[in-house]
Amino acid sequence: NQNTTINYYLPENIKTACLYVYNMQGAQIKVFPIVARASGNIIINGNELSPGMYLYSLIADGMEVDTKRMILTN
Repeated sequence: NQNTTINYYLPENIKTACLYVYNMQGAQIKVFPIVARASGNIIINGNELSPGMYLYSLIADGMEVDTKRMILTN
C-alpha cells in the first residue's frame, strides 16, 4: 500500500493541532495542520518519503499528545 492513514481524535476545545513527521535523526520532514475536530484522519503518501523508519507526533495546543513509529518499505 502506498498510503498510510493515521487516525486521530481531538476534542472541540483544542485551538491548534498539527501532525509532525520526523526522520530517525530527528529532522522534521513534514507538517500536517489539523483543522477538523472530533475524529479524523490524515493520509500520508508513501511516495513522498524514502523507505525507512519515521516518527510522527500529534501536537495539540503546544503539547505532545502522542508519538508513534511508522515504517515505509519499497
